[in-house]
Amino acid sequence: MKIATRLTILLVVLTVLVALTVGWFAVDASTRSLYSSLDQQINAVIRSGVGHPDAALSDALNVVQENEYP
Repeated sequence: MKIATRLTILLVVLTVLVALTVGWFAVDASTRSLYSSLDQQINAVIRSGVGHPDAALSDALNVVQENEYP
């Protein structure tokens, strides 16, 4: 096998590995961002209903249902 062919195969393999790694980190960061935002919304709803815990939990459930993430 020629050296040019080996280098081309190596370049393709490295490109695929880099793309998969970057893609994995992008998906992970995006998912963390979505759940962080949802946590903040739920905590705000619960803090607003400190005197009425049942209503606050019901409102928090509504927040979760409104933000159904894939």
